[in-house]
Amino acid sequence: MVETISGSGELMKEIDRRLRVIDQVIRHLIVRVDEELRVAQRTSEARKTFSARRRVARGLPPERQPGEGRGDADSQDDMEGLEVQR
Repeated sequence: MVETISGSGELMKEIDRRLRVIDQVIRHLIVRVDEELRVAQRTSEARKTFSARRRVARGLPPERQPGEGRGDADSQDDMEGLEVQR
């Protein structure tokens, strides 16, 4: 079972203590994910910044415009179930 809880360090300590005391819980693991999320957000922001700089250097607007590029993932769903004839 996975449970996601947002709270202070004191709350996490209390949950950990209670899980250790309960006989019905054989094993538990508490993992802090906020640091991993910060790293992922920083990486995402760095990619967007890098992409915007490359687009501006090529003379394009910094953000992708609707209908530009390979298309959205949603448009691929519309093609599902269609047969291609050659």
